Amino acid sequence: MAGLTKEQRAQREAEKKTSDLVIMVRDQPEFPDGPLRADVHPDEVDNWLALDWRLEE
Repeated sequence: MAGLTKEQRAQREAEKKTSDLVIMVRDQPEFPDGPLRADVHPDEVDNWLALDWRLEE
């Protein structure tokens, strides 16, 4: 059985990293056409909460 290719290993690592992210949302965009949903690293959640974002329920 052959091992994973470099691309497959990179994809697997990217999937692991995105699964650790926290989904945050807001009702009103901060600026016109701004995002209402964000994938946030757990270490940054407090910073985003201070900017009127909240954890997705």
